[in-house]
Amino acid sequence: GVSVPFSQAVPYGFTMSDNNSGGRALVEIDNGNNITISHMMLSGVSCCHESFTGGPYGVHGNGIGQNFTLKNSAVIQMKSDPIHLNGPGSGTLIDHVYIAVNEGLLSTNHGQGIWLKDSGAATIRNSFFDDVAGTAVVVCGGGTVGCNDLNIYGNVFYHSRTHPQSSGGNVSGDEVTYLIE
Repeated sequence: GVSVPFSQAVPYGFTMSDNNSGGRALVEIDNGNNITISHMMLSGVSCCHESFTGGPYGVHGNGIGQNFTLKNSAVIQMKSDPIHLNGPGSGTLIDHVYIAVNEGLLSTNHGQGIWLKDSGAATIRNSFFDDVAGTAVVVCGGGTVGCNDLNIYGNVFYHSRTHPQSSGGNVSGDEVTYLIE
């Protein structure tokens, strides 16, 4: 079977959990260069089958500059995209991140594991995607710039067929259709 590396994702560091009080994300980044987030666990609030309220994203960024890094972390149980970056500059790195069980209600929220909109050069490596729901595991594009120089390697893409949206309890949900869109 597939060994889920959750216990190795955050061997030390800090944890943030959504208290359903609203907001865009558990971690919100607006502008800035050379930002690194490491050894963190973000846990959403009871994905799936609830209304689309509260902080839907794990990490959200608008206009992140050059060299954003997220590594050795876990982002789980998000009501939308675990990682949603608008306009990240070149040098985005997502490395050794465990991404699991997000919501993908197609009528109100497409859902994907990672969305890089208007992205410069980016690398997604050595990460584990577990029961990601919605449009795609990774969406790179959109906006006016699209997506340039995307490198994806050394990852595991796993679907257990036990995702809450796979059970039929949420008929408007969907399993991932594409690896990359």
